[in-house]
Amino acid sequence: ITTELCFLTSVYGSSAETSDRPPDVTGLQRKSFPKSKFFLFTNINDLECPGWIKITRKFDFKRFITMSRWPKFMAWKEPIIQSCRVVFYMDGYVTPNPKNKMDILRAAQAITESHVGMAQNPASKKKRLDNHTLMDELKYIIRTEKDIFPNINATAKWLRSQPDYEDRNQCQVYDNCLIGYNPRSPHFQQATTEFWNLYSSEEYTWRDQPFWCFVLNKLSLTPLLLGGSRHDFFTVHKMSKAPGKHKYDETHENSANEAPRQPEPERKEPHWQKQKRKKKLEKLSNELDI
Repeated sequence: ITTELCFLTSVYGSSAETSDRPPDVTGLQRKSFPKSKFFLFTNINDLECPGWIKITRKFDFKRFITMSRWPKFMAWKEPIIQSCRVVFYMDGYVTPNPKNKMDILRAAQAITESHVGMAQNPASKKKRLDNHTLMDELKYIIRTEKDIFPNINATAKWLRSQPDYEDRNQCQVYDNCLIGYNPRSPHFQQATTEFWNLYSSEEYTWRDQPFWCFVLNKLSLTPLLLGGSRHDFFTVHKMSKAPGKHKYDETHENSANEAPRQPEPERKEPHWQKQKRKKKLEKLSNELDI
């Protein structure tokens, strides 16, 4: 181990123009985290990422979003990541919040000392274990246009076919924008390997929350709670985010994770049109094979 704390992100897409633009972390590292390292995995040769240690990794997956998830869940296999005592994965448009440096360091210490070797927060108060099942999450993804119906329906069918489905349906959905972990933790390695075997087939949803929820429940693993909100740990840089919203249709099967997603409308959507679209999505979510 040569580095106590590492920050990790990934940016994958067809070009630098259509992908997230990593914030400049040069000053952040120098002033607030001088002993830490910032790693960025990408397939884009000309991606500018000042302050980050750029690691170019290219994969044969058809979906850009699958490529971006390999560093998120499997980067612990890299020797350079194994040299970190604790890793915090963050999405490509965020940076650690220097105002809460001590909270980050305390969380890192807790991860090091824990049996499970990882820490996250639940996705939201609305998605607490007692009122949000795995199938509820799939319906939510459809209603919010975060994935397309064929992918979600295939996921629902696969989950329903599992002999322990009834037990696994009651699993906690986590906020996967931020994951802290010990790269040498056997529990984290086992969970991410099982997750990856499912997710990387690209036959199901490109959202990582459903299968991550399923696998953690199956292995009886409960991450430590980071506490607070995501803004207690990192700063969102809206100008670094790829243009458009994270909303998709069937034309984005392989290009999800990059722009153009669904572009911002030139004018605000009329209320009647918004309600019509909402009812259509609600009906679609109820057609899932559950």
